[in-house]
Amino acid sequence: MAGSHRFGERFPMARHMPQVLDDIGTAAVRLVAVQGYEATTLAQIAAEVGLSKSALLYHFNSKEELLSQALEGPARELRVFFAAAANWSPAELLAGFVDLVVTHRYEVLVFVRFNRQITALPSIQKVSHLIDDVVGLFVAESAPLDRRVAVHLALGGIVETVLNVLDVPDDELRAALIPAAAGALGSVPDSKIADVTIADGDDERRSSDGG
Repeated sequence: MAGSHRFGERFPMARHMPQVLDDIGTAAVRLVAVQGYEATTLAQIAAEVGLSKSALLYHFNSKEELLSQALEGPARELRVFFAAAANWSPAELLAGFVDLVVTHRYEVLVFVRFNRQITALPSIQKVSHLIDDVVGLFVAESAPLDRRVAVHLALGGIVETVLNVLDVPDDELRAALIPAAAGALGSVPDSKIADVTIADGDDERRSSDGG
């Protein structure tokens, strides 16, 4: 389209290097999410950020290395999420999970759709065990099976919803998701978040006296 430009297309060298690498990672994740892992090439990623393929190869030896680096940030945030979870209230835990999924919706989409292709990437290997443990943050492993299944469905519903409304702004999506998810999880008696009440998009637990 006349007058439109991709990332840094006109002045690629004017960007600071950290920004260039961030742009490359963002472009790689979004291209893979939209058109597929196998279909996305280094040449396409380079073109998306206004670089030549040879310039891209100066920073990354392969598509696998590039994508692993691009997924490192979200993987790091997942580790921080788990480290902080023990000190969070149930409402904070839910808000943190929603925020993680909403903020990194394209990375989550890549993981969900192309898990087989990316499971060997170093950044994914570092957190694969944590991804499997997310449900345990919301319901005890000793809880009856039907209740654990209900939490699986609720958390899976959050992810599925986010991946089907990629064009909704982050703040709007968070505001809609948090109370809906709190209601779903609150219907599970043994859920660690069952006593949480969310009002007006606020993710803070109400005190028992209504204050």
